[in-house]
Amino acid sequence: MKKLIVFFLVSSLIVAFGIPVAQNTKAETVWKIGDRVVPGPLPPNFKSPAPELESRLDLSYGDHELQKVDFYRPVECEGQTLPLAIYIHGGGFTGGDKGRAFQKAECTMFFQMGFAVASVNYRLAPDFEMHYLIEDCKLAIRYLKANANDLGIDPERIAIWGTSAGGHLVGILGTADDDDGLEGEGLLEYSSRVNAVVNQYGTADFTTMFKQINTERAKKNIQDFFGKETFEECKDEAKRTSTVTYASSDDPPMLIQHGDADPVVPYAQSRQLAKTLFEADASCALVKVSNGGHGFGAVDKSKDVVPGRETTTFQCVAHLARYIEPEVLGDLNLDGKINLDDMFELASLIGSLGTDENGNSAPEYWNPLADLVPDGKIDIKDWELFWEVY
Repeated sequence: MKKLIVFFLVSSLIVAFGIPVAQNTKAETVWKIGDRVVPGPLPPNFKSPAPELESRLDLSYGDHELQKVDFYRPVECEGQTLPLAIYIHGGGFTGGDKGRAFQKAECTMFFQMGFAVASVNYRLAPDFEMHYLIEDCKLAIRYLKANANDLGIDPERIAIWGTSAGGHLVGILGTADDDDGLEGEGLLEYSSRVNAVVNQYGTADFTTMFKQINTERAKKNIQDFFGKETFEECKDEAKRTSTVTYASSDDPPMLIQHGDADPVVPYAQSRQLAKTLFEADASCALVKVSNGGHGFGAVDKSKDVVPGRETTTFQCVAHLARYIEPEVLGDLNLDGKINLDDMFELASLIGSLGTDENGNSAPEYWNPLADLVPDGKIDIKDWELFWEVY
């Protein structure tokens, strides 16, 4: 009903003031974001094939066999300096592999938009304690920045996303600054800071998580992650390696997506993170995936998952694109144009909050591209900026 009312109000303004309506042309064969030719289609669609890619596999950013990164970029974007999206895999901190990234729908959409994508392997627990995993991911980012010219990427336009354990790692990469003691060694002349983060169902605070899961699993996690037998023995290190510990107002904008029926990482973890980021005056939005399990699959097979896979995938891609591709500012559907379709979308979202002081979630139809002024809420400031770029 809200969207319908907004539609009629804005339509009346268009008629009254004679605002021209842009026409969509489906005959386009050359896709562009700004002046940059990209493979397309636009809007990106993971049901369409990925474009031809140039790959560089198993690039070593350290001496350990697991300190490797894979890198892909669209062939059609040869000669362009590209924004980079980095994926951090899950696997309970004890397993997983970087190769799974390129099977993900998000990658297909990034490639269609002419983005480069990197996927990172890192040392694993229980052979290595938690802080080493974080240090590896930070070093991988610095390595990619150090080699930006060779890879054809812009070191000032890098965003990250991760799932499960990878969600925790990208979360703390977003909040822990270069001087917080988690950088490790190597290439310290470069910053590990990124422009934006999407955290998908990751842990936020080990000190509370171990109390939210069953005792047997908590004991095993404590042993695997920190090499200790009891929480009392590792509580300082658990706090040191938790995302919430470092939340501050200058953190890059973070989108959190989490199933409210997740049996592995409790939804309460993401609610706590959203609340903490809000209290720190950081830009944050929390999308609650109703009936979503760990990975957003339906827990109750008789009910839908809301929002569905297409929406959550779009939200992830849109959030990262918003902060590493300036030309999408105002393009709320990522079709390469800024027109009245975008205006109607923005108008329908005015008044929406990404989260609040209680860690409540954004509306299920949250569109990160509507947060033109990146403060975690969609309001008159976003409306005014839209008309500046329209």
